Amino acid sequence: MKLGGLTWWRSNYGSILQAYALQQQLNSYNGIEYEIICQYGKKVASASRFYEKLKTIGLRKSLKRVVWKFGLPKLRERNHRIQQFMDIHLNVSDAVYNEHTIEQANAVYDGFVCGSDQIWNPDLVSTNSMYWLGFADLDKIKFSYAPSIGVNAFTEEQRKAIISNLESFTAISSREESGTKLINDALKTQKCVTVLDPTMLVN
Repeated sequence: MKLGGLTWWRSNYGSILQAYALQQQLNSYNGIEYEIICQYGKKVASASRFYEKLKTIGLRKSLKRVVWKFGLPKLRERNHRIQQFMDIHLNVSDAVYNEHTIEQANAVYDGFVCGSDQIWNPDLVSTNSMYWLGFADLDKIKFSYAPSIGVNAFTEEQRKAIISNLESFTAISSREESGTKLINDALKTQKCVTVLDPTMLVN
């Protein structure tokens, strides 16, 4: 069975390590072939990423990030080592998807996994985003592993969207008790369970 994972895997040490850990854990099971779905380029820093950040966070913050990554030799070395780790250890799809093309992934994978990190924080990511797996065909396995919710309450609009998003999930989990409670309260079930952050699963 080939599974595709949607998570944040390029932004910082925490994102990279949780993505690596979940990859290692899932690929340790017989019959499972797991890879991270590439939803942006594979480079920690690139011209395309700079232009992307220009559009989303503006010139001043984008320039600050450039200085943060490349301003000093030690920063450049850290960035280089992060890129090396990703290139060697992360199994990322060659195909690059976005919100408009992610449906094409149905032809590649038997199922989809979302998590960990704050991919389900409605203050950071739309409840219509690919991280809720709404693009997946009905015959696909869908489950979450340890996404963080990151808020104390849902708005009514968010609650309705989340109920709709999760009704076809095979299994649901969160990495925090508070997130589990929020989801279960919204679904009026106990379907969501609290699980370890992926980094706690592997040596």
